[in-house]
Amino acid sequence: MADRNSSVPLAQTGLPPSERVDVACLARALAHKNTSYKFLLLKIILQRTAAQAAADELAISFDDIRREMLVAAWFPVRHFRLRFGTQDMLGRALGELVETELVGGGPYVRTEQVRRDFDAAAGEIAKVPNVRLLTHHPINVMLLPWFKSETKGLRSTPLYNRVVELSNERAAAERPPLYRIDRQRQLIVVHRRWREYFEINWQIINGWLDNQWLQFLTSQNPNVPNLANKLWEPPARRQPLTRQRNYWKPFIASSELCCFYSDSLLDLNGYHLDHFLPWSWVGHDQLWNLVPVAKEPNSSKSNRLPARDLIPALAERHRQAIAFARRRLDEHDWKLKVDDYIIGLNASYDDLLHSPNIVNAYNATIRAQLDLAERQGFETWENHHEHP
Repeated sequence: MADRNSSVPLAQTGLPPSERVDVACLARALAHKNTSYKFLLLKIILQRTAAQAAADELAISFDDIRREMLVAAWFPVRHFRLRFGTQDMLGRALGELVETELVGGGPYVRTEQVRRDFDAAAGEIAKVPNVRLLTHHPINVMLLPWFKSETKGLRSTPLYNRVVELSNERAAAERPPLYRIDRQRQLIVVHRRWREYFEINWQIINGWLDNQWLQFLTSQNPNVPNLANKLWEPPARRQPLTRQRNYWKPFIASSELCCFYSDSLLDLNGYHLDHFLPWSWVGHDQLWNLVPVAKEPNSSKSNRLPARDLIPALAERHRQAIAFARRRLDEHDWKLKVDDYIIGLNASYDDLLHSPNIVNAYNATIRAQLDLAERQGFETWENHHEHP
């Protein structure tokens, strides 16, 4: 049965109301969006609530919190190259673990593999200073809204010590803090009332947290496209490129077309569609950014950035495919097919059929995106194949 009759309305916090816990404190805990830690800590608590709904005590060790923070940050930081802010240590900690080869560093390593790497090297990882610090500050600061008056004027160690004391003293209060901190056992214990609140309202709270996380990432990465699809690890299998393949296949079959990055002839049944700007940057499968290539250069390029001098050739390859589709289709069907270009390149239908215009549109769109992606930390691909 859902909690009712709270003095804190849903509209103020975005959270379901409750008479048993102080929802406003939870909302205030995430109000200051300077670092990632509190978002990830609450995400970990929600995930454990879902996995251990029937547990008498929901206890999470400091080691587990550190590991799960790093695992949750893996794809946003390592794959999507997102930034968490100048004061945030998660990115530095992950970079240090990759450089020392304690975890795998490839762009497509799944988080389950990262978690296994952490478990296998837990002893060594625990010695890394930037990793140990991940729980030093966040687990205390998360609780400050519950103890605002009692901690006023305190800083650093005195503040943390007082928060630990209060988290245990108030554990039996009518409206308890989110959890108590057990330094001796090196863990937090989520209060039963909060666990029940999360269980009852899990979907709403998880959606609210994702929205808060999106706002934080937007504030730290204002120029990154499609952030809503980069919050966490993407699905292991993305949507198949069936529509896009159906667009390119007749064009490839009509002539002996070579790979865009090499001189090798494309196999109609074995070609790949490469995201010219990496998918991990653009986050979409629009036609204007896809080009047929052979398997080898596609694998070599991975999620690296292409050279700028390839842009005119890319535009011409697309102009040829667009013109071929125009000859095959009536005007209505053709316009439906090339709608991605109109939106993505901010071009007209006439622009798509004329070389100078489409080259200008591609240059204007892709050069700006390459500049942004480079500043975000994406690497440039050194193409060792002949290109057109």
